[in-house]
Amino acid sequence: MEHPHRQGGQGGADAKAAITSLAFRPSPGFQVVTASQDKALKVLDLGSGKEVRALPGLTAPATAVVVPNALLALTAGPDGFRLWQIDAGKMVKHFNDHKGPVLALAVSPNGRWVASGGADNRILLWNLGNQHLVRSFDGHAGVVNGLAFSLDSNYLLSASADKSVRLWGVPTGQ
Repeated sequence: MEHPHRQGGQGGADAKAAITSLAFRPSPGFQVVTASQDKALKVLDLGSGKEVRALPGLTAPATAVVVPNALLALTAGPDGFRLWQIDAGKMVKHFNDHKGPVLALAVSPNGRWVASGGADNRILLWNLGNQHLVRSFDGHAGVVNGLAFSLDSNYLLSASADKSVRLWGVPTGQ
């Protein structure tokens, strides 16, 4: 889908440091949440090119940004991942259950689950509503660097440095 004012790679917004990750914000207007090398987390309006909001609190550059809805954002980094309330401009929770950096995040299409993959070779499944850990998917012999949910939210794909792709049943954990 092209925005009428920003077609063909023209326009947009500029940052002060290299962008490390970004995600569209499903909201009125044409907004994006960006993370950059200087530990900045910002909401930018692509129509005007202006910053809408800064979200302070990143302690390191984010390796992934996911925006599951217009209200929330998730960022992954070397010390876990964080949940942010966009309009309030604040971090809600820091999840640090991985033993090492979090390299991948995915939110299920139904908005119920968050999966995090890390350098500890594990995938952790979280309930986004109550922010509790549901289960761990173990089986990779290398870092988990890619995650994707099926459209019905019942399956999770994981990619790893061990050169494998695995399919997991979300309800069963197998």
